[in-house]
Parts: sequence; C-alpha cells; structure tokens
Amino acid sequence: AIPAPCSDVDLEWWRTNTEIGAGMANDNWGWTSSDTGVEYALAAMNSGTAFLRVADGSQVGFLPTATSSSSWRDIKVYDHYAFIVSEASSHGLQIFDLKALDAAEEDDETFDATLT
Repeated sequence: AIPAPCSDVDLEWWRTNTEIGAGMANDNWGWTSSDTGVEYALAAMNSGTAFLRVADGSQVGFLPTATSSSSWRDIKVYDHYAFIVSEASSHGLQIFDLKALDAAEEDDETFDATLT
C-alpha cells in the first residue's frame, strides 16, 4: 500500500502529522468504546493529543498540551481514561475521559482535560 510498503498487511488509511494537528508524533495508543464499539487511535503529538476513528481515519478532536510543545508525550489507557504525560516544564499529568469521544457532536473538536 502506498505510501508504506506492506507484507501481508493492508494499510487502511494514512494521515500525516500535519493533517492531525502537529509537526511531530512520538507515541500511539488505542481505545475501544464499550458503549458503542467504536475503535479510536490516540496519537501523542508535540502540541497535544489527537483522537481519530480507526474505521475511517476521521479526526474526532484534539487535546492541546497543558503547557508548551515538546517532543515527548506518552499516553496510557485504563478503563475509559487516558493518562497523558510530557517532560515539558510544569506539564504534569492530564487525565482525559475517553467517553467524550463518543459524545463529540462534530469532527475536529478541541477538548479540555477532565483533570490536570
């Protein structure tokens, strides 16, 4: 599949870092809604976290960084919460309720952290 060579794997969709809101990315994670069965990709970007639907690659929204852009951001998921950290000064921990993705009324929303 274009633009990446594949061996017994089909590339379903491709989005550049610029298309999903940042110049750099360094971590990916996933979550499946127990309410709707929709699968989401979580992309850690230099300026925040992007949320995309796995089925079609459409962007649900973006959670901006708590402080300044940085090259490192890490995401882990427990139950329906994403725990997001960065080495950026004073960033701390962002906690995001992933159920907000199912409730998003339009694509490409800007989200706020549930707790910082």
